[in-house]
Amino acid sequence: MIHAEHTVVLYLLRCLAATHEALRAIVDAGAIPSLICVLENSDDQRASIALCFMGCFLSMNDNARRAILDAGAIDRIASALFSETHTLQFEAAKALCHLDLSEHHESLIEAAGVVPRVVSLMESGDDSAKLEALGMLWCFAENSERLESKLIESGVLSALSDLVESSDDRLHSGLHSGLIGSLWALSQHERNRARLLEMDTVPFLRNALHDGDENEKVYAAGALWNLDPSDDTRQLLFAADVLAILRSHLQGERLAARENAALTLANLSVDATNQRLILDADVVALLTRLLRGGYEAQTTHAVAALAALLLNEDIRDSVPAETIEALQAVADNGTDEQKHHAAEALTYAASAARHC
Repeated sequence: MIHAEHTVVLYLLRCLAATHEALRAIVDAGAIPSLICVLENSDDQRASIALCFMGCFLSMNDNARRAILDAGAIDRIASALFSETHTLQFEAAKALCHLDLSEHHESLIEAAGVVPRVVSLMESGDDSAKLEALGMLWCFAENSERLESKLIESGVLSALSDLVESSDDRLHSGLHSGLIGSLWALSQHERNRARLLEMDTVPFLRNALHDGDENEKVYAAGALWNLDPSDDTRQLLFAADVLAILRSHLQGERLAARENAALTLANLSVDATNQRLILDADVVALLTRLLRGGYEAQTTHAVAALAALLLNEDIRDSVPAETIEALQAVADNGTDEQKHHAAEALTYAASAARHC
């Protein structure tokens, strides 16, 4: 039985857990089995606090994740998705999205019945439940081909289409943002694009590009270009001042915003007309900064964008020497994918130098 004093302890822990160091100390003190006990035996209020901790632990490091897996917590976290309590659904969805989606973890998520539950929440849940489901769809589509495929097999695109059709009623809501993000994540993969076009998503994304906030415009721009890379789309993107927003996000503190800005620029830079516009938008120095100090995904996208710019012989000479130096460092020390793009970019740069 969970007593009243346990509630006090949970709230004290939540107040203390303000840093990764504090969270690590809580894990090291053996808190995970106790938190699982809270999940199984307490009321919704205390269970939601325990789930919040689980999500924090899953976002920390491999040791914390391993402790949760060894304690058999994934089934307990997933079971909270089947609760009728929004707080539990929210914390469970957030925790699962923090899980490193390795093959083993994908199997655990499948076995726990998460995939059909996501579809069910999107089909028949209220707006809060739909929002949690969209968050998981976004996460799985971005990070797990296997779970994305399972969701599509289970009918998630039909549920998504229904939400797109009724989206005018939810403009500027969290659900609207979740829809845009989910479409963006799905549109990254060519295998999904024909289905998304059949769902008439382009008008929805165009409206989001016109009426959305800055974050919505960035994701809508990325999805729209993936689905319809046309002159008409380009004009819409630049009319919405998307490059200025991307530049702002590259300069910002939010890691996810910087990563998505770099990815969107990498996708846009494949087009020759966009390349000149990107160069004129003064983002090359910001992409170069990601080569020197960005996280892995940010660096990967920045290298891809710069390689595409250097492919264009009309603008190669405009790329500064410090960018070439940073690309050389990535070619020497980056991941395999980064080395490939950096070597490609350096080949183009060397070609330009030979013709000078």
